[in-house]
Amino acid sequence: MFNKYHLEQQIPRLKRAIVTGMKSLWNHRLRSLLTVLGIVFGVCSVIAMLAIGEGASFEAQEQIRQLGSNNIILRSVKPVDDQGSSSQQRSFVIDYGLTYADMRRFRDTIPDVRIIVPGRIIRKDIWHISRRMSADVTGTVPWYPEMTGSVLREGRFFNNDEMRRAMNVAIIDTRMADELFPLYSPVGRTVRVDREYYRVIGVMDNSTRDSAVRQ
Repeated sequence: MFNKYHLEQQIPRLKRAIVTGMKSLWNHRLRSLLTVLGIVFGVCSVIAMLAIGEGASFEAQEQIRQLGSNNIILRSVKPVDDQGSSSQQRSFVIDYGLTYADMRRFRDTIPDVRIIVPGRIIRKDIWHISRRMSADVTGTVPWYPEMTGSVLREGRFFNNDEMRRAMNVAIIDTRMADELFPLYSPVGRTVRVDREYYRVIGVMDNSTRDSAVRQ
């Protein structure tokens, strides 16, 4: 009984509050519109920032996944060549970097290392007839795709026999294929790096980087 009586008293008050609010909104139409727009834009900006953050996080995680969460990348940096140094020190600077002896030492002393992929990256100009582009040329080994997650769109990767015989074969990525071979397939054709010619045997589906891989 008390609840019913209390509710009957509150209904007229609620109606008056709604009517008063509607009248106030109508009397201050511009202010009300600006308030609504501020709320809408504020919520939209928060949603947009959250979406951008999630997208950046997903892209970073995808790059880490492609590299491999269990992979460790070691890079050598050329020491500063002091002009006043001796000839012995200059010779040391020329011979800098990781070697195959270091690779064998890693394999023998760290039992948890399963696969080692040696490689060297050099920035070079790649030519096909009159077309040219600058790219990172990577000298590596046949099991390179297994560690990097690279996918071949066309052709194949070089094998152990081609590496042992030091054959001039190369794999290019999709961006280089579109740049140097816009009208036909690059597989079976040649590209020039400095004075050396390499036969293209495959195209990697990796358009985010302009690179050529050779054995």
